[in-house]
Amino acid sequence: MYRSQMSPQERSFRSRLRPLISYQEFLKGSLTLRKQRCGKPNCKCAKTRYRHLCLYLTRSRDGQAEQLFIPRDKEPLVRQWVKNYRDAQELMEKISSLYWDKLKRKD
Repeated sequence: MYRSQMSPQERSFRSRLRPLISYQEFLKGSLTLRKQRCGKPNCKCAKTRYRHLCLYLTRSRDGQAEQLFIPRDKEPLVRQWVKNYRDAQELMEKISSLYWDKLKRKD
């Protein structure tokens, strides 16, 4: 379909989607915080109820859950990648809804 044949709303959605999928990194997954022991015998988490906060990226792949530890220095980067994925997904849903409505109206 030519750009001139699209509704202004669809052109807007596609214009916002293009940079997300063409020039930016994106990653499907969820970030979760966990409290856990580090395993060092002299750490206070080994001797008390204290637990370290750790960030994990989780996803489901082939019906299996996968988890990946995210170091603190990578957290902002990974958070941005996950946000980019969700933003792209939201825009694709909006575009899909436009075509769904178009089929319902039988245009």
